[in-house]
Amino acid sequence: MKIKIEGFITRYQPEWREEPMYWFSSSAETGADTICVCPWTIEAEVPDGDMIPERVAAIREAKRQAHIKAAETIAELDEKEQKLLSLTNGVES
Repeated sequence: MKIKIEGFITRYQPEWREEPMYWFSSSAETGADTICVCPWTIEAEVPDGDMIPERVAAIREAKRQAHIKAAETIAELDEKEQKLLSLTNGVES
C-alpha cells in the first residue's frame, strides 16, 4: 500500500557548524538556528495488514532488554549487600 507523509524540510545551522544540516520534520519549526524551508510530501510503499508478528517481536525484545537490565540491577544490589555484610557480623545473610 502506498502512503503519503506530510511534513517540512527544515534547515538547522547553529553558529558552531560551518555547513547547515537538513531534515524532514512533522512541524514547521523556526527558531534562532532552525528555519522551515518548505513543505514536503514523502511517498512510501508500506506493507498491508496489522503487522502483528512484528509488533509481538518488538514487545518480546523490549521484555528481553528489561530482564537484562533488571538482572544487572539485582547483581549490583547483591554486590553492595555482600560488601556491607562483610563489614559486620551482626547481620545475617
